[in-house]
Amino acid sequence: MSITRPPGRPGRWDVSITGDRITEVAPTLPHPAAQTLDAQGNLLIPGLVDGHIHLDKALILDRYPALDGTFNEALRETLNLKQSFTVDDIQNRAKQVIERAIAFGTTAMRTHVEVDPTVGLDAMKALDGEAAGVIGYTAETFQTPS
Repeated sequence: MSITRPPGRPGRWDVSITGDRITEVAPTLPHPAAQTLDAQGNLLIPGLVDGHIHLDKALILDRYPALDGTFNEALRETLNLKQSFTVDDIQNRAKQVIERAIAFGTTAMRTHVEVDPTVGLDAMKALDGEAAGVIGYTAETFQTPS
């Protein structure tokens, strides 16, 4: 891949990528590539990481637009909305967020998932494997009171 001038290095440089790792950067690579991509002088950066997201509660603002914008309102209304959450609902919303994130360069996520008497383990079931093979992610569970 040919990229723009790295900081402190004149001219364009080639980048060798093996699997998901950059393995070499040089003005001209000595070995032929199985596949090439002309980056047309654009900037090459590592994938972005979203270190804190709640995929189980993503995209619910249209179901109850915030009126006060307070934390207490968010807690109250999210608890009310969770009554209608299903595994399919959570999967569909999470998939939309993951697809959007990938489109903007995110390659890894750390999602926080609630386990409580209202949703039980449905959120974990919904997210289990949803992103597998598409984006790197870890799910951190936390228990909340009912």
